Amino acid sequence: MGSKWQGPSFCPICKSNNWSVSRELYELRPFADGNIRLGEIGVAPVVPVTCATCGNTLLI
Repeated sequence: MGSKWQGPSFCPICKSNNWSVSRELYELRPFADGNIRLGEIGVAPVVPVTCATCGNTLLI
């Protein structure tokens, strides 16, 4: 990921440069009218990248 990250890599919240990249892949699913929508729409795969100082999280 370091070879793809362009520009400053500082956290926009605390200005730290101490990131933790999750080793796990997660699913981002649609949620509407109080229900998770299964099977209607695809899911978005995301990898959380979390600032180890303040907890700000980017979903890549």
